[in-house]
Formats: sequence, structure tokens, C-alpha cells
Amino acid sequence: KITRPAWIAIAIVGLALCGSIVAFRETQFVSQVILHEDPLEGNDTNSNDGHAESLLDGITRMAQQPFGGGIGSTGSASLLSDTPVIIENQYLFVAHEVGWVGLVLFLYISFYILKMLWRNRQQWFALGVFASGVGLCVVGLVLPVWVDDTVAIVWWGLAGIAIAAVMPASVQPRKDVR
Repeated sequence: KITRPAWIAIAIVGLALCGSIVAFRETQFVSQVILHEDPLEGNDTNSNDGHAESLLDGITRMAQQPFGGGIGSTGSASLLSDTPVIIENQYLFVAHEVGWVGLVLFLYISFYILKMLWRNRQQWFALGVFASGVGLCVVGLVLPVWVDDTVAIVWWGLAGIAIAAVMPASVQPRKDVR
């Protein structure tokens, strides 16, 4: 439980950090470390422009292919095909591969699991898995985070453990005594 003065302090510090980044955006530290832009690099294209193009490409492909392009049609698996497609947004990535219905199912399952974890927030483990899940959902806006096997297996496994550990006795399987 965070008090009102603590929230105000957090907001002030957050605004100060954002303001500092804007005020010092021309410095070498902010340019290279925060914005990942190096003016001395000599490339014709900026990586940030590529991110924006990927987002627009993902939206266009999602609109053109409501049933998706099939598993492996996006990301590193598509690099082995004649037409590689890189989409740097988890949700557009899912929509491109499995279509709109697949995206709706993915979102439903993700939010249902997060809702179950939130219900068990009194348990520190469930709260930690919930917080990391929200973080991964946010990161999914700029990266296909669930494509990484390690991230997916570990997080979904931990979510399953956190949910199963606090299941009420009426839901847990019976132990047959023979």
C-alpha cells in the first residue's frame, strides 16, 4: 500500500526523468544509451525508422490477411523462406501468423491468466508473476517477446505454478484412497 505522498513523489521523479531525457537528448549518453542512435555510425537508415516501418507493415498485413499467413510466416522462421517478414510487435506477430481469431484467443488466454494471478495477489509469488506478466505484455508492444522459448516456457510455467498453488480445495483433484 503506497501512500498519496509516495505516489506524488513517484510522479515527480518520473516527470523529472522524462524531462531530463528530452532536455539532454542531444548529449552522447542519451543519444547512444537511451535512444540507441549513434550519429557517427554512418548508416543510411536509422534503426528507429525500421521499427516504425515494421509496425506499419504489421498493421497492413493484419488487415490484408484476416486468417493469417500460417505458423512460421513471421519472424526468424520466415528468414528461411523467399519472403522473410519481421514484425516487432507481439500482437501483430500473432495476428499475422494465426489471424484475427488467433489473436483474440491469445489475448483472452493472456488476460484470463493475468486475472487469475491478480485474484491471488495476496501470495507474493502470484503477485510477482502477475507483475512480470504485465511487463511482458507491455514489452510485447515493441518486441515479439513470447517468441523467445525461454521466456515463454519459464513465464507460463511459473504462472501455472502460482495459480495451482492457491487453488481452492473444491477445484483441486481428489486423491483416491484404495
